[in-house]
Amino acid sequence: MKVLLLLLCIVSAFSSYAQDLLIKTDGTTIPYKKLKWDEGIGTVTTDKNQKITIREVEVFGIYEEFNQRVSYKKPNIPLNENGQGKQKEGNGFQYLQKEETGTINLYKEEIISSYRGASGTNHTSSTIYYYAEKGNEFKNIMTTGTFYKEDALNVFKSFFTDDREVLDEIESGEFVYNIKNLLKVVRKYNMSHFEKPSAPDYQVIGTIGFFTKAEGKSKASIVLKVNDSIEYKLPASHHPLPIKVPLNKPSKVCATWDGGSACELVEPIRYATTYYEVEINLNKTLALEKQTYSQFRSYISKAIQSD
Repeated sequence: MKVLLLLLCIVSAFSSYAQDLLIKTDGTTIPYKKLKWDEGIGTVTTDKNQKITIREVEVFGIYEEFNQRVSYKKPNIPLNENGQGKQKEGNGFQYLQKEETGTINLYKEEIISSYRGASGTNHTSSTIYYYAEKGNEFKNIMTTGTFYKEDALNVFKSFFTDDREVLDEIESGEFVYNIKNLLKVVRKYNMSHFEKPSAPDYQVIGTIGFFTKAEGKSKASIVLKVNDSIEYKLPASHHPLPIKVPLNKPSKVCATWDGGSACELVEPIRYATTYYEVEINLNKTLALEKQTYSQFRSYISKAIQSD
């Protein structure tokens, strides 16, 4: 109990005093309290009210301390929206969350809009943009809320021309192009084309924290296998299991049980722990689900209260 309380206090304190970071393409960072863009020039205000300017072309991404996540700078490209190749408003770049990692990186942005209806009631709507990146290719593959998806589907298919099995699945009459199947196909492709990290890849590492809400024998039976070699058991306490893996190359983690295994490709960030929950399904199979920092804090808080 005392250890868990100490852990929560440390996490809370870290969040309160650490700052957001502007990440440069050379790997260095600029801590800041405020950031303003104006025609490709960023003005950073530090906690000491110092102002620093930087060209946006020198920026790799932004680390948000409150959410403990990185937003990656990507080009603001035309959308496959209603077949018009329409481009989002803004300058030459946008900042996106990485949804999947592997041979194909998948990025996501959700825009929430508010509007007032005819009756005077306030409403909100959400539009989600998905982008795929493979080598030097970076394209919009889905925009939710649009009626004409054929162009987006054709762009999506273009990323799988080197995998006949996956392409046949997409081109089958049963395939429905929605978010669930988009994620399923990208994960399947990335797992099929996974290359195990080599020893030099471990020279720069980050931390993935694994936890589970399972208890007793169910928890004790869970084994995590990393990159088809090292095996780990989850701790008996509520603490997450910290596993060190390369920063710049995906790693494969499998949750195994007597009847099989469930695998995901994971990639940490340099500035904070990335969390995954090992879930036990109703049929006793396991699943690895990426969790936000807020979801992890909620888990820890409930674990403390239940002790």
